[in-house]
Amino acid sequence: MSGAARRPRCRAGGKRKGGAASAGKERARQRGVPLRGRLARAVAIIAVGVAACLGVEVAADALRPGVATEALQALSFPSDGAGGPPEAAAGADVPEGFAEEVLDLSQSEDVRVSADGCVVGFLERGSAQGSFARLGAQLEEGGWRAVDSGRADCGSFVKGAGAYRWLFLSCVQSGERVSVVVQVQPE
Repeated sequence: MSGAARRPRCRAGGKRKGGAASAGKERARQRGVPLRGRLARAVAIIAVGVAACLGVEVAADALRPGVATEALQALSFPSDGAGGPPEAAAGADVPEGFAEEVLDLSQSEDVRVSADGCVVGFLERGSAQGSFARLGAQLEEGGWRAVDSGRADCGSFVKGAGAYRWLFLSCVQSGERVSVVVQVQPE
């Protein structure tokens, strides 16, 4: 052979049929597996893989705590054996300056405060949207600006000066009552 590249011989008696793709089709025909069946099986395997990935993603999102869950965890107290929070937790004092700068909760029911004072919760009667609108108006009268969240029952508020400059107000309907959670960020 004088410098020319040597062409490999095909196994099928020296005849070339159409490359690797047609060789695969030919082998599938020889084994008795139709090409459509192989394609359907491959698509099914891919679909199952995609569905499994989506299932894992949904499960991971469900396990991730949200803002409301974190706020409620911060408000939870050890049980007194009767299934409820201890009496000392109810009516806890709100942080210093909270009533002046955020909301006056002196007339609110079942006030609860986290250990660090950054989460305050209480109960009201009415609807979640109505409570959020009323409390939001009180906050705006006190110099807070609402940051539109697109929701009628929760949102952020900011203020330019004071001991508190950011807060998140969430109102959740629970039967005839509304559970209100205020998360503040002290300066």
